[in-house]
Amino acid sequence: MFFKIVDDGFVVSCGKTDYDCNNKITETEYAAIMQKIRSKPTDPEGYTYKLRADNLEWELAELPPDPEYEPTEADKAEAYDILTGVSE
Repeated sequence: MFFKIVDDGFVVSCGKTDYDCNNKITETEYAAIMQKIRSKPTDPEGYTYKLRADNLEWELAELPPDPEYEPTEADKAEAYDILTGVSE
């Protein structure tokens, strides 16, 4: 049995399983999805291509910015304690 998982109109997964599932697709649809996945365009910096479920076309989407992590003094102290073997 073949299946696909769609989120917000985009294919996020497809595969084959021995178990019953609600997301069944035909072997032909599975092969078409896999062919598209194998030919995915290269993602430009800061973007990704997402596969539309309705027409199996690639759509360019901007990636969210990476959050900047700024450690607090407590984080730094805890890291120091871990590195030096000090524990409470």
